[in-house]
Amino acid sequence: MPRAELSYLTIAVAAHVRASMARQTPPVTQLDLERVTGIPQSTLSRLLIPRQPMLVDQLDLICGALDVDPALLLDSARQVVAEHQAGRRGRGETRPEQRSAASPD
Repeated sequence: MPRAELSYLTIAVAAHVRASMARQTPPVTQLDLERVTGIPQSTLSRLLIPRQPMLVDQLDLICGALDVDPALLLDSARQVVAEHQAGRRGRGETRPEQRSAASPD
């Protein structure tokens, strides 16, 4: 699926997962996630770039490996999307920009 077709929520979820990986000590790599989740590294790469949407089961496995509550991660990603959409409406934009969501902090 081309990135242009991905939703802001998909992009925000991927950004939040990447941020969660980076916050671990030591930072978690895709190979680390592959070992723990069983999700192939090539699939993880496509999910985290993102080039394809993440399935609920994949999100659950990844969040479990990172010791992150998937509901909290999703809520945080939704907040980023809502803030982005509110900013777009304030500028009178009608089409989404193609950029990655900011990491949560």
